[in-house]
Amino acid sequence: MADYIYVIIAIVALMLLYVIWLKVVAPVFAGVKKITINEYRDQFKKQSHVLLDVRSESEFEAAHVPRAKHMTVEDVAKSNREALAEIIHDRPVICICANGNRSSMAATVVARYGFSPVYTLSGGMSAWQSAGLTVRRSKG
Repeated sequence: MADYIYVIIAIVALMLLYVIWLKVVAPVFAGVKKITINEYRDQFKKQSHVLLDVRSESEFEAAHVPRAKHMTVEDVAKSNREALAEIIHDRPVICICANGNRSSMAATVVARYGFSPVYTLSGGMSAWQSAGLTVRRSKG
């Protein structure tokens, strides 16, 4: 019975390390930076950029940032550089999701294709809405 406990602990530890890799280490190695809502407003108020919403279709339809481009994190992961270039056009990219998890993964992919600078919006749509910023809802 004691052997199973060590196996379970090892599996949990590996899963934790994997999550840390996806959320913290991989984005840093790819050159992805985090940006807060206030930094975003200050830095990109008048600068051309792409706000890439990587949430699901239903989340996007429920509420999204006006002028945000939509591409699910799964679609970003499956895409190639040319498909992303059609959206990005060599502008800074800020990835946004519900709270920051999926945007880190998507931003890592975007950065590995050579786009720069690439950011994740800290707190995602939750932070956006908490700041009282404008959202658009799809008709339906």
